[in-house]
Amino acid sequence: MSREAIARVREAEARAADIWAQATAKAQQMRTDNEKACAEKHDVRVKEMSAALRAGLDSMQEKADALVRQSREEAQTDAEALKAAADVHMKEAVRVIVWEMFDSCQ
Repeated sequence: MSREAIARVREAEARAADIWAQATAKAQQMRTDNEKACAEKHDVRVKEMSAALRAGLDSMQEKADALVRQSREEAQTDAEALKAAADVHMKEAVRVIVWEMFDSCQ
């Protein structure tokens, strides 16, 4: 081969090595960009899912609070009914106790 041909081959090899280096760098940059984009999408999805779960938890908390309120109201109503029933019989119970004490003293 002539010196000129050898020089051209070496020049072509140098250009090929340069192209290879540029392609490798570009591929690495694209990989990095892709990873960053995927991470950002993942973060967005995580935030959306977190917001949805938070809304669901808030809804459940409201339902639980309503059930507790309803249970307290029902318990209060039952307690008032029992007190009213006891008040009706209280006078009779006092009278019976007093008469039994009176009878036992005689």
